[in-house]
Amino acid sequence: MARDSQYHMRVAPVVIESVWAHLVVSAISLMLLWLAFPEPAWGWLAHLALVPGAVLAIRSTRAKRLAWSTYVVSLVWWFTMIHWIAPVTVGGYVALSVYLALYTPAALLTVRWLYQRLRWPLFWILPTTWVSFEVLRGRLLAGGFGWFALGQSQVPWPPVDDPNRLIQIADVFGETGLSLLVAMT
Repeated sequence: MARDSQYHMRVAPVVIESVWAHLVVSAISLMLLWLAFPEPAWGWLAHLALVPGAVLAIRSTRAKRLAWSTYVVSLVWWFTMIHWIAPVTVGGYVALSVYLALYTPAALLTVRWLYQRLRWPLFWILPTTWVSFEVLRGRLLAGGFGWFALGQSQVPWPPVDDPNRLIQIADVFGETGLSLLVAMT
């Protein structure tokens, strides 16, 4: 009986409590995503970019802390990604960044809720939730802002004519299908 119990020991899951841990984990996730887009265009990192955010969503002890910490990091990310708008309109640049930064915490809070309340498997929750919020971002508010979707990270830079690239599925399933495939990995 003692021998059997050692194989059935229950290990408590690791939880993320501190503010710094929230900020660092969400920053790692968005840093990987930033590196997947030009420049440097390491598209393969997009396949890993959502993992730290998903871990943060399901292991965070406080939803409010998850929301504001991911919002702060997402705001910095959007300020970095759309910096080219600032010379045209500083007010529009700030307003658009503030608006777009709402999508990351909204997606992660939805993942958290579905995982904790409904007990749906994370391998299904994360890709469908993330891509759903990408679609919303690309459609809402004055025609949407569809830039920087996961599928777009798979575009080779500089362009290469390679028929074996993952991006070829966009011919059939579109950018959303490609984003879903990237998020699934």
